[in-house]
Amino acid sequence: MTHRDENSPLRAALTAIDAAHPLVAPMNGNVQLILPRLDRMEAKDAYVIEYLEYLERRIAELESRLSEG
Repeated sequence: MTHRDENSPLRAALTAIDAAHPLVAPMNGNVQLILPRLDRMEAKDAYVIEYLEYLERRIAELESRLSEG
């Protein structure tokens, strides 16, 4: 199944993460401005890792179906 970029479930999830952790100002030495960026990056990383694990399980399931018959 293919999705246009703007309709991608992955892109929608990453956009939701961006909305939950908005950037207030350009990055500088202020920790209060940097931490939301790190939270957002960690949330995206966690989501992408979970998504990749799901894809790996799905691929293994489909490969086992193919080998069965």
